[in-house]
Amino acid sequence: MRHVKEVSKAKLPASASLPVVKPEKKAASDRRLKRNVKELRNALDTLLRLRGVAFEYNEAGQNRGCPAGMRMGMIAQDVEKVIPEWVEAAPDGYREIGIHGFEALAVEAFRELKTENDELRHELAEMRTLVHTLMEARDPALIDA
Repeated sequence: MRHVKEVSKAKLPASASLPVVKPEKKAASDRRLKRNVKELRNALDTLLRLRGVAFEYNEAGQNRGCPAGMRMGMIAQDVEKVIPEWVEAAPDGYREIGIHGFEALAVEAFRELKTENDELRHELAEMRTLVHTLMEARDPALIDA
């Protein structure tokens, strides 16, 4: 994650674009390979129940091959309470996180936020119209001010 930290602090010109990084693992995603397909519900609430943390691996973690230095991530025991299918026990008993499906959860959370934002914008427009109508009815001169 050190690379991500360095990139996020870099000052890039507006015309610059970051390189596209392809994931190393691919998952079969063809519709013909799936059944019991259901929409994700409450994606935003689910994501908000997760907790991102900054941390360093201790000696036991480094002995397992985890890198030194500050990292960003989640605690497996916390994740397990929210999305248990993301957490597995390694042969040595330590918990590991595999967040397959995170992208789908994130997309649906963004969709929920977009819907809420659209609804709020609509309500705001209605309120502005109402205020304008009330002000005009009270004193038309206030509208031009």
